[in-house]
Amino acid sequence: MNIWSALAQAQYKMKPPELDGVGHAGKNGSRTYKYATLSSVRRSVLPPCNELGIFITQHFDGENILITEAYMGEESAVLDRRMVKLTGNPQEDGSAETYAKRYALCSVFGLAGVEDDDGESASKAPQRQQKPAQNPAQKQTPPDPLTLAKKRFMAALTAHCEAHGIDKDQEIELLGGTQFLSQQTAEWLDAKTEYYSNN
Repeated sequence: MNIWSALAQAQYKMKPPELDGVGHAGKNGSRTYKYATLSSVRRSVLPPCNELGIFITQHFDGENILITEAYMGEESAVLDRRMVKLTGNPQEDGSAETYAKRYALCSVFGLAGVEDDDGESASKAPQRQQKPAQNPAQKQTPPDPLTLAKKRFMAALTAHCEAHGIDKDQEIELLGGTQFLSQQTAEWLDAKTEYYSNN
């Protein structure tokens, strides 16, 4: 068995992490949501890996590149690389490191680390009213909802990646790639927009 086969077996045995943390989002933190803390994610990931002789480590390469790596015998595999925006403030840097480690493990092993509200938050988002056409005789074609959803998603994703020092192209690949994203519905994109806006 090589390391990738072993990782696949470990992933098969992993249970979803317990959503043991509570976060606040929305205006003035009015909305709460549940998420899996780093400890909870590690409890899901490490035992199945260790049982198969896989050692998982997360460490910094240089100043701000977080590497998630697996070792089994003489084999090793880099599972994830991501930039972490560090400010020099120990408390802020600790939070950013914890977030990045949790996010990396969930991304690598396909774990849901945040409560999924099935797009409920996105469906409750206030809709902007369109301005009436200046010339009543001239009809305006309403914008395509899917196009608007894509623009909102990319804006939220870009802001999220910049805030957390994450490579946007890598994040898109983790989501399934540009072709996968182009096939998604407006509802799916709005749900992801809500997630990136609040994390």
